[in-house]
Amino acid sequence: VIIPLLRAHPRAAYCRDDKGFIPLHLAVGSTNSPCDETIAALLAVYPDATRVVDRRGFTPIVDYDKDVVPEIYKLIQFKEWGSAVERAGLFPSECATWVIRREKRAAEATAATKGSAGGNGSGILDARAAVRWRLLPLHATIIFKAPFRVVEA
Repeated sequence: VIIPLLRAHPRAAYCRDDKGFIPLHLAVGSTNSPCDETIAALLAVYPDATRVVDRRGFTPIVDYDKDVVPEIYKLIQFKEWGSAVERAGLFPSECATWVIRREKRAAEATAATKGSAGGNGSGILDARAAVRWRLLPLHATIIFKAPFRVVEA
């Protein structure tokens, strides 16, 4: 249903509801895991939607390579468990922020592997590139083997 609606009225992806949410906020904020196809369709029409902040200061998706990653995610990644628990209590909206990482463009990724593209191996990221992974901080706590007290927070 989403794709035909977006084809008929693509500007709808830009419209806020009465609570200040755009459709992407609602898609990733759902109690169900968001559908990859829905997110891809919304981002295809409105690629900058990942940077739109709602009334609470919530950004629906953060690109790991392009945006400022929520502090709680970094604390979990670096296994600073005590600080992560404290941060979860102080900034609960960060716990609901999806962090994504996209695939590198194929040609650039190949060049990076061969040591070109500036020699840093980073390649070039494209907003239309496939999402390699998408995690909430809760997912990251499990991946980084956080103690239960962190997962519980």
